[in-house]
Amino acid sequence: MMNTSMLISSGTPSHCCPKRSDCRHLAATPCTLSTLLADTRRKTTTKTERSGVSCKDFLAVALIILLLVSDAADGSKTDDVLNVVWLAPAETVDDGVRAMFNASTSVGGLALAIDRVRNEQLLGGMRINVTWLDSECYAKTALGEVASVVRDLNNLPDVIFGPPCTTSMQPVADLASYFNIPVFGWMSSDHKLDNKSRASTLVRVMAPLSDLGNLLIYICGQLGWNRVAIISTTGPITTAVSDFFKELLVDDSDFYLVRHFAGVNRTATDAKIRRMLTLIAEEARIVFLVMPESEVRRYLLVGHDLGMAGGDYQFMYVQPYISDDDEVDYMRSREIWRGDDGRDEDARQIYRSLLIITYAYIVRWSIDYDEAENVTNRMFEGYRNDMPEFREPDRYSRFLHDAFYLYALAYNHTMANNQTPSGDTIFKAVSVLRFYGDVHLNNNGDRLPAFLMWDMGLDWRFQIVTAIKYDVHPNGTTFINYTERADIYWGNGESRDGGYIPPDIPPCGFNNEKCPE
Repeated sequence: MMNTSMLISSGTPSHCCPKRSDCRHLAATPCTLSTLLADTRRKTTTKTERSGVSCKDFLAVALIILLLVSDAADGSKTDDVLNVVWLAPAETVDDGVRAMFNASTSVGGLALAIDRVRNEQLLGGMRINVTWLDSECYAKTALGEVASVVRDLNNLPDVIFGPPCTTSMQPVADLASYFNIPVFGWMSSDHKLDNKSRASTLVRVMAPLSDLGNLLIYICGQLGWNRVAIISTTGPITTAVSDFFKELLVDDSDFYLVRHFAGVNRTATDAKIRRMLTLIAEEARIVFLVMPESEVRRYLLVGHDLGMAGGDYQFMYVQPYISDDDEVDYMRSREIWRGDDGRDEDARQIYRSLLIITYAYIVRWSIDYDEAENVTNRMFEGYRNDMPEFREPDRYSRFLHDAFYLYALAYNHTMANNQTPSGDTIFKAVSVLRFYGDVHLNNNGDRLPAFLMWDMGLDWRFQIVTAIKYDVHPNGTTFINYTERADIYWGNGESRDGGYIPPDIPPCGFNNEKCPE
């Protein structure tokens, strides 16, 4: 556990604690409490043991926290201190292909946000006590660390940021909801956290993956496709996206999921890919690929060899992670279909039968390395031993910046309206706030996403053909803006503007059932 404090500006803080009456009779002996806490924070458990938290574990930690704060009505909480808990793993988390984030690559975003909040005078003249906890990516570790900081602070935190991993966020969000503490997630976008009747104080500044699944359903509807197949490779993000998409397809009577090859090993041979695509080609024309971009070309080349490049079949590549500027430039170049195997012409042909779906909102702004380093050193000067070592900000650190900045806006909003900035009031406030112009959250406390659909143009470069943005009506209902920016050219050379969209079923059916002799 790491702790540091710094001066920033703010308004008058307020702290909301749950009712603690009738709790003292639950007290166990100090030895029992210590044993429970030690068991929850135990570092020597196996990965399997640490991956989840039982109801017993959760209740034990909740009881410990109740007992720790029940005697602290006049404890260390003062009106000029805001206690902030930030949970992030010290070790790098990856998705099986690339490094994603750790505390060191995230701290720059947090420092920039604190500096911005201070400059904009959103929080007045308070001290902010930032406590960094190494949550790893395990539920028990995250819960145990939260319990330990309550013990050390002798009070509940005013706000929690993270943890970024869904497995550890779930119990932390439950705990925060129980104690009415606002909790902000800058990652943890899995649909397992969509239920806000349970995680009632959780705000997510990265759009949930379930929105991507809903988007795929929407696109299929727009293009008149009801019959699809999915191939998804191993990895936490690809699995989450494909599984939720599958659930939506299975639950919707208007759609038919022909096949879903899930959890395909990233070292799958061309022969195995050929078998999968051969089976799919006999029953479906629309094929969704949920995998890292580096794997797509190999699948498409196998499809080319099977005769799937003439326009009868349409591939849809779903990019399940956030793109940085270099990746966007790469996508707009001809390099996306080029390789070193001598098959560029084959690749160019089959890529004409590919649509790409990506997130849109990351391309607008990213964190500058030099600025982030300078601000981090200045902001945490004198406390460097208590905070993670600064490293180049990752693509997700921007969302941690957004999380802290949005919390400050919501805090300022609640104070201006003479409300207590507790979990429920902060949760309500974020839905009426806008930051970065047109970016805002829905009534469920989740960031509204924006997506782009890309297609290969006549110059053999991919371009944005459709922009898809979620928005909210004044009455709170969510709707989708679907804006066509350029024409789509299908694999057979025909175009969307020309009135053609490849059908998901052959004119005579897959078994000639529609063309009897």
